[in-house]
Amino acid sequence: MIGELTPDRPSFHESFVILVGKAPLQKHFTLHNDLFLPRSEFFRAARSAAWREDSQEPTTLDDDDDDPEVFSNYLRCVYLGDMAPLSDDDISKDEAAVEHFNSLAKLWVLADKLGDLQAANLVVDEFISYSDETRLIPPAHTMTMVYESTVGKSPLRALLRDLSIYDGDKSIFEAVPSEPLSGFYQDVARELMTIKERLWSREVTVAVAFGGDHFKKVGRCFYHQHDKHHPEMACVSKRTPSQFTPVGLGHIT
Repeated sequence: MIGELTPDRPSFHESFVILVGKAPLQKHFTLHNDLFLPRSEFFRAARSAAWREDSQEPTTLDDDDDDPEVFSNYLRCVYLGDMAPLSDDDISKDEAAVEHFNSLAKLWVLADKLGDLQAANLVVDEFISYSDETRLIPPAHTMTMVYESTVGKSPLRALLRDLSIYDGDKSIFEAVPSEPLSGFYQDVARELMTIKERLWSREVTVAVAFGGDHFKKVGRCFYHQHDKHHPEMACVSKRTPSQFTPVGLGHIT
């Protein structure tokens, strides 16, 4: 039964084809049942229907935002357990950093759409590690993309909000206004008011609230998604928070 598949001891004997994107740019990929069906709600549902009708029928991802390149990055994430790294020469360039943040955002949105919590959580970890390594936070373009593609309770929205509050500076407000960014600013303001209320009630002190150890205290799992297959763990972030510089927030629209 498909529902009983487990990635613990995969045989890789069976596979299925998925068509990604719209013609003429559509591409086909071959995925292993043992690896992808246990971890993705979307694939389990799609292949269950195909199993009842025609097990050779390809699964299709052809919405306007389905991109074969993003799907290729997703396969790297699943098969290799990481995202495509940047070279040392590129990592200091603002343009490369913007592209990497945007690539991670697109990958998270796809993983979330597929119901693959493992991949989505791995992307969150990469967001935090990359921000720490480059001492940058995602730019306005990434914020806009995320707010256009996610819902209010999205953990990725929460991560971008907190990166801006704890690691950003006033330049985050210098971006050209847009409807998605207004949602981001509302989330930032709402969280700041929550912190202010905690300060008023003396639940925390200013040193505790803004002392530079927010991400160390909450850990990466605070921004992860969990279910019975991916239980919450005692994750401790390796991040050392500091004042980071946003990437081109005043110039990217």
